[in-house]
Amino acid sequence: MKQILEERDLLKYYSLYKLACSYPLVDSLLLPFLKKLDVLVIVEEKRGFLETELRELIDKYDLSLKIYGKTFKKDDHTEEGFPSFGGLSHEILTSKIEKVFSLLNLDKGIVNSPVFETWDHFFPKRLPTFCPGCPHRETLSLLKDLRKQLKKKDINLISHGDVGCYSLSFLEPFKEMHNLSAMGQ
Repeated sequence: MKQILEERDLLKYYSLYKLACSYPLVDSLLLPFLKKLDVLVIVEEKRGFLETELRELIDKYDLSLKIYGKTFKKDDHTEEGFPSFGGLSHEILTSKIEKVFSLLNLDKGIVNSPVFETWDHFFPKRLPTFCPGCPHRETLSLLKDLRKQLKKKDINLISHGDVGCYSLSFLEPFKEMHNLSAMGQ
C-alpha cells in the first residue's frame, strides 16, 4: 500500500496504520486513529479476520466510517474488494486501490515509472519477509535469544536449514541460518 501511494506521490495525503499484532486488537491504541477517519481501507491477505475485528470495534464505539476491505460498496452496488484467496501481488493491490479511488472520486495520481539505471533501483523498496502471523517469526526470535544465552557460556550454536520460506532466516533481522541444503544435494 505504501509503495503504491509513494509511486504516485500521494503518500503525504493519507494516513497508514500497520498493526504489529492483529490479535487481540487494543482499543485504546486504535480509537484515536479511527476517530479521525471518514474512510477506512483494510488491506489484508486471505480471509477477513482483521476486517471483522475492526468492524466490531467500529460498531462497539458507534463510529461512522466507510469501510473498503473484502467488499467494496457504494450506494446499492457491491463488488469484490481485496481477494480472500491467493496472495496479494503489487498488480492486484494497484488494481483494487485504483478502484477504491474511483469509487471515492479521488485522484489516482500519476505513476512515476522508474528509469532503469541499476538493479538497486529497479526492485521494490521492501525486503522479503515472512507472511503475517507466520510462526517462523516467533521460532527465530526464540532461537536468537537462545543463541545469546549460549554465547554467554562460550557455546556457539550453528543452525542448519532446508529450502523453504524459513530460508529467509538468513536475512536481517534474524540472521539465524548458517547453511542450507536442498533435497538431493
